[in-house]
Amino acid sequence: MSSPQDSSLLIHLGNMCTDDSYSDVVFHIGDVQLPAHRIILSHRSSVFSALFLKEKYESQKQLITMTETTVNAFKPFLKFIYTGVIDFTGLQTEIVFGILRLASTHQIKHLVELTVDHLKSVCDADNVCDILNEAAKLEQEYLRDHCLTHMKSKSYDNITFESFKKLSTTAITHVLKDAASVVPGSSLFHAFVKWLKANPTESIHYVQLLKCINLTAMEIEEMVDTIPPSTHIDANDLLKIVFEQSKTVNFPTDNVLTPRYEVQVVTGGNSTFFTIPKEGSTLKHVIDNTSENIMIDLKRTFMLNYFEMELAQGNWSYWIEISVDNNTWTCIIDYSDYKCRSVQRLFFEERPVRYIRIRGTATGDETFEILRLEAYHLTQPLKVNPETGIVIPTSNVALEEKNAVVIQGENWNGGMLNGSAELGWTCHKIGEDPIIVQLPQPYLLDSMNLKLGGCSYSYDIDISIDKINWTRVFGEEKVNGLRHAEFDKQPVVFIKLTNTYGTNLFNTFYCLTLECPAITM
Repeated sequence: MSSPQDSSLLIHLGNMCTDDSYSDVVFHIGDVQLPAHRIILSHRSSVFSALFLKEKYESQKQLITMTETTVNAFKPFLKFIYTGVIDFTGLQTEIVFGILRLASTHQIKHLVELTVDHLKSVCDADNVCDILNEAAKLEQEYLRDHCLTHMKSKSYDNITFESFKKLSTTAITHVLKDAASVVPGSSLFHAFVKWLKANPTESIHYVQLLKCINLTAMEIEEMVDTIPPSTHIDANDLLKIVFEQSKTVNFPTDNVLTPRYEVQVVTGGNSTFFTIPKEGSTLKHVIDNTSENIMIDLKRTFMLNYFEMELAQGNWSYWIEISVDNNTWTCIIDYSDYKCRSVQRLFFEERPVRYIRIRGTATGDETFEILRLEAYHLTQPLKVNPETGIVIPTSNVALEEKNAVVIQGENWNGGMLNGSAELGWTCHKIGEDPIIVQLPQPYLLDSMNLKLGGCSYSYDIDISIDKINWTRVFGEEKVNGLRHAEFDKQPVVFIKLTNTYGTNLFNTFYCLTLECPAITM
């Protein structure tokens, strides 16, 4: 649609707003009367149109009393109806709320959108609770979600503010559900108790709201002592909630070792390692002390099948056990005989887990350290060998991005573990130290692909789990280009490539890529 060629049109329409000339409807707001014109109101709002069709006033002005708004909100609302223009500059938030209510009630969609956008732009720590209340009341989902996102970005620090107590029942329901992902249940509980003290008329909703908070990590006595008797919430109510929350094994959709679940380190580190992370903090124990280990209480039972664990620098051996009662333990990972490094991607058979126990097993007085630990339930986990618990990979694990590393041999431009024959290579000279690749953890392998560069070579492939005892699994003479090796499936941590013959001038063996297991051939 073309823009008006007469720029004075909006000015004249704006002048008609609240002009008594030719007006045929009057709005009464308190002691103030504001004239308007039915024809304009009807074309701008289907609600007004229906109202005017229902009651016809042909010879006298129609009187409409507005009890749910203020003059300060109604005037800019009416001005928008006439001109399609609104200026929020200098308007108090409460007036903007009034405009949003009028726009919503009278189904003026564009004004609703403009008002919501303005409130989102001015949302801050001081007014977010007020805006959330309004969004919840008017069922403005986009505005509500913006408020919750803002609060989450600040880790819900404002649950300690006085404004938190002013949240409506609907608004605090959204907050309790959303905050559970970043705020420990105990903190939410204490904030909620302050809210219920300030909102005694909402007592009918107290128990239902408590169900939004994870109470399983709290003591019943502490909760009973904290909640005022006047709320009529007793120990039986709390026990029922805790029982319902605890009896069901949870299938988490994200990492459970986060503040959301109030996980506690029992031994081997700061108890708040997961709930209040601190830079440089680790989980650790002295290996030589057979009574020490790292133990974690998840505070509830989860169905899990995957751990991701980042080890401190160096080579380590370890085992992992799990339990649901801290009495009967099941070993799910035993890498006591393997040298492991960096990030461990540990798949295991789906099991209920509440307690996790980890112990480094190398001899000596070294300290076994974990920099990062995560726990998941994955919908498409990798297979593991039921006897050894070792992962059977379905994609190439000999990659830098999978934490494989060349520990012996010369690399150029990232070496042969970058996944592309065009980017780099790894080499060694005949008669000198061979190429050795270390995978971050043992994998069950039965094949490899190599791409050799330059000329014709003879070479051998040996594998090991400890870099001490080696097994030769493959060898070829006077070949080049793409090579495919197959052997009996077995655990592999170290891969050694030894060149015994080459036709280039430098007597050097060049490997452009290494893929294991073999996927592309």
